[in-house]
Amino acid sequence: MVTGRRRRLRVMSTSTPGTGTAQLVEGGSGTPVFDAPALRKIDWRRLQGLASLISPLLLLAAWILATRAHWFSDQILVPPQAVLDALREVWDSGELEGDLKISLCRLVLGFALGSAAGVALGVLLAASRQAEIYLGPTFHVLRQVPTLSLIPMFVLLFGIGETLKIVIIVKSTTFPVAIAALEGVRTWTWAGLTGWGRGHAFAASFFRPRCLRS
Repeated sequence: MVTGRRRRLRVMSTSTPGTGTAQLVEGGSGTPVFDAPALRKIDWRRLQGLASLISPLLLLAAWILATRAHWFSDQILVPPQAVLDALREVWDSGELEGDLKISLCRLVLGFALGSAAGVALGVLLAASRQAEIYLGPTFHVLRQVPTLSLIPMFVLLFGIGETLKIVIIVKSTTFPVAIAALEGVRTWTWAGLTGWGRGHAFAASFFRPRCLRS
């Protein structure tokens, strides 16, 4: 029998140090507690992959809650179950594969046209001072206009067929690509000119006759 002392039993973990396993400590009261310093050794970076799932799950929960509470009509916010039923119906009918091919072809064509136009426009604005003076203000104004606000005008000009859908994709692609090309050409031109100037100065000083060096 031990008197005047408080029994303290420490059960050490069998894992190697640095693995992040906490130590279990049992005091005189018989209540197990965890050692806080050992908890700090847990590699929380391994849990960052799970953190990326938080926002989609929250969005799904908000979607379900909004539809069940009838905050919006079904024409504005379709319930998730209706979306799943429609997907199952289209999948069983065999129409999904054909629709995906049409949408993919439309997307590839619109992106190709928009990228080509964006690269050409960006390079032109970066390489020509006159083009930037005459086209720059209009370009910067049009790129601020949302595509959604231009749909009524596109409907009047191109109708409601495939041309309208391709034009919308082209407009949505052209301006981001043009801005990237504009900034890329300007950065490359400045870096190239700076590098060429330094190389030219080094070559001139290297090949200069000794009698002319001072």
